[in-house]
Amino acid sequence: MALLSALEEVMRGSQGEQAFSDVLRRLKARKVHAGAADVFDAVMADWAARALAGQAPRFEVTPSKCLVWVGGEAKPVAKPERPRKAQVKTAPAAKPSLEMAEPPEIVAALPKKTVISRKALLRQFLKLTPTEFEQLCARVMTAIGVQEVRETPPKNDAGIDVRGLLVIEDLIRIRVAVQVKRYKGNVSRPEVQKLRGSLSHGEVGWFMTTGDYSPGAREEARASDRQPISLLSGLEIADLVMKYSVPLMGNGEEA
Repeated sequence: MALLSALEEVMRGSQGEQAFSDVLRRLKARKVHAGAADVFDAVMADWAARALAGQAPRFEVTPSKCLVWVGGEAKPVAKPERPRKAQVKTAPAAKPSLEMAEPPEIVAALPKKTVISRKALLRQFLKLTPTEFEQLCARVMTAIGVQEVRETPPKNDAGIDVRGLLVIEDLIRIRVAVQVKRYKGNVSRPEVQKLRGSLSHGEVGWFMTTGDYSPGAREEARASDRQPISLLSGLEIADLVMKYSVPLMGNGEEA
């Protein structure tokens, strides 16, 4: 049984936070043997795929590192209504911004009066230097709960730009190694292979880019006979920046 399908079975209908140890026990009862890192990667992959499809997530990982079922039947994310035109006849009706897509309260990283779409935010990423984008990715990692996040020295980094430690329930400690690429093109299969070859024993690999991934790169990342690599595209990083109000620059200013 595929891990994600089994995970949906054991989580569907559950109420409140479910400890990872309990989830793993229930998976084992269904003859699905997986570790916490495997479950976390499966949840991240499911979240990313549904975000790209415009659907709400089915799982959440809480700050206390528990798993919560928020699914039910998949429902598209509701789009906010455009503001209605002003009814005052003496003044011209205000035109809605072409970039309006998300509520302003989730983009505190930007000036208070700015409302911006994920695509517009991606354009802001491309204005950052490679080093500034690497620093932004480090702040995103911290925002989603990765501890001890540190950027590696530019020289002799073996392709690893950021490292951190993901701790689940103070019992499971997963070392994360991240490669960051700031460019418009697709990351290719050889680049994913290079990242996997740079991982130390026991590390989990993440790839974060302003671009996207070729079909070969995605196939390589999820190869069942090799250590999986989690892939985050520019639009997915934009979603996380808005969700967790991560500042684009270290001083909280817009790029």
